[in-house]
Amino acid sequence: MAMRSTEHAERSRGGVVAAWWNVVVCAALMIGIPIIALSRGLEPVNIVIAAAGFLVAGWMERRFVQNLREQRSQSRSRK
Repeated sequence: MAMRSTEHAERSRGGVVAAWWNVVVCAALMIGIPIIALSRGLEPVNIVIAAAGFLVAGWMERRFVQNLREQRSQSRSRK
């Protein structure tokens, strides 16, 4: 049974603060993973690792920003 994203947002712990934390940490990963991978050189394997890390972190960032928006809209609707 698939859970709607709004149901998931209502269950998540920490609310808006945790959602902001996720967004900030994932943004650091989006920058850090490629820098770390490419600092070892420009061999093809390092470029692939940097690109894959960037894509995965970008996908996670998108989900975290979506969760943050849901958390903020829910906190505004409660007021």
